[in-house]
Amino acid sequence: MVSILPSIKSLQTNKCLITAFALLIVLFANAQVQTPSCIAADDAKRKLPLKEAIQSKCSGVSIKLKLGKDGNLTCNGKSFSDVYLKQLPNVNPESNPFLLVAQFEGDSSKIATVLNKTLMPYKELFCSLNGNEESSGKFKLLLWGDIPYAETHALKVRSFYTLYMMQKGSSKGKSQADVLGIDFENLYNWNGRESMPNMQYHGLQTNLKAAHKAGQKTILFDAPETFNAWNILSNAGTDFFVVSDTEKFNRFLKDK
Repeated sequence: MVSILPSIKSLQTNKCLITAFALLIVLFANAQVQTPSCIAADDAKRKLPLKEAIQSKCSGVSIKLKLGKDGNLTCNGKSFSDVYLKQLPNVNPESNPFLLVAQFEGDSSKIATVLNKTLMPYKELFCSLNGNEESSGKFKLLLWGDIPYAETHALKVRSFYTLYMMQKGSSKGKSQADVLGIDFENLYNWNGRESMPNMQYHGLQTNLKAAHKAGQKTILFDAPETFNAWNILSNAGTDFFVVSDTEKFNRFLKDK
């Protein structure tokens, strides 16, 4: 009589291996879903934008930079140095590095030159690149607008990074930028209250995956500020949302 015990034992072993393999797949899938973070939008509405963003447990704050009549940088008519740079040594953000996402408004080359000089006294507080090596810092400055990518990346040592804004009709600079920003409202017509249309969702997801594959982080600007939208868009792979209602976003994270 031929024993069937070896085959039964082999079958049990295979079942255990299959179960273990399935468990690893689930764990790996869950490990890929990271909790998104928020960047406080429109600093013009805040009296102390840096302090308030940090208190709201944001990962960054948005800024609009211009050159003032005196040749110095301003944000919403106030001194960039007074509102931001002079405050940096006095704050300790939980999110490290804390992002200053600055939009250039005006002559980008001139703004970049002035910005580089303005940052010099605070350079040790910022992340910087020397070749492919990044030094650590409490803050990271992301620039976007009509950015001279070739100029910024030609610098041997730079303390600011570039963001490429994806919007209709734009293509220049995407591959050179450190971070991919997506102007959601400009590209999609979804209100965030029901399921996102499949074609729009998969198109967005494709862009997010391509950015991650290239080593870029992703930031969504002007996305619908609803729990449903944040849930769907974070599952698609969004790293950061620029939001106006930071308290509402924190409630979303607690419920997530």
